[in-house]
Amino acid sequence: MLKWLGDIMAEGLKGLFAVTGNYGIAIILLTLVIRLILLPLTISQNRSQVKMMELDAERKAIEKKYKGDKNKITEETMALYKSKGVNPLSGCLLMIIQFPFLIAFFQMLQHFDFAAKPGFLLWHDLTKVDSTYILPILSGVTTWWQMKISTLGQDPSQRTMATIMPLFVAWFSTKFSAALALYWVATNFFTIGQQYLTPGAMPQRRKEGNEADAVSRKKGAER
Repeated sequence: MLKWLGDIMAEGLKGLFAVTGNYGIAIILLTLVIRLILLPLTISQNRSQVKMMELDAERKAIEKKYKGDKNKITEETMALYKSKGVNPLSGCLLMIIQFPFLIAFFQMLQHFDFAAKPGFLLWHDLTKVDSTYILPILSGVTTWWQMKISTLGQDPSQRTMATIMPLFVAWFSTKFSAALALYWVATNFFTIGQQYLTPGAMPQRRKEGNEADAVSRKKGAER
């Protein structure tokens, strides 16, 4: 079903290689193109994350009010999210959307001819598993970093996924070609960059901003 997407990616990779002469750089540039295509969804996800953080105080109030009654807490929390038009799974949205591209890229690699052309990035042949484990480790670390600065690392209901997913990605990267691991690492770095460059996108930055506003309002009232 994703063959058409894989074919498009293969042609894009060939074109970028023709310009750069290096498949590692070509994969990074292809990743950038894909991130630009997904940018509208990324912006939408960031907005949803900000809304989730704004409702954090109300969610904690519900937990305090119905302490010990998990079903009631879940019911009231979901009602709160629904009333505010917030999807509690929004933090997973972009990662889920990335998987078709990852699968298409993986399928494309099965038939792509690296052998007849240079296929190296610094120290390693992209057609083989990274025996140095540098890319698998980077894939796990950057996945953890990306999830930590999103609501996945802040929402208690999603912290398990934020712990398991990086480990799974790192393990996955030890089983397949370095090209696939490089694609995932580049994807994570671009996502992290977007998070840092988008105002209010990161939960911690949003929290610090709200605290600063509260202090400013308090000082204003005292005057």
